[in-house]
Amino acid sequence: MLRGESYDKRKCRVAPGQVVLAVEVVSPGSETDDRREKPFEYAESGIPFYWRIELDPDLVLYTYRYYILRS
Repeated sequence: MLRGESYDKRKCRVAPGQVVLAVEVVSPGSETDDRREKPFEYAESGIPFYWRIELDPDLVLYTYRYYILRS
């Protein structure tokens, strides 16, 4: 999901800062990356929301929110 002002149908790529929500479906072979690495990668990229969908053995949705802590 992108911010509306960020959408340009002529481009096939977007910068991480334009992404509001990233959604991944865990698939065989990528389980470790999807569960351990991706939440941190998306947070470090500044993507505020990440959803991970597990299909096996049951459908489960995990949600993550990245917060910027300011002092």
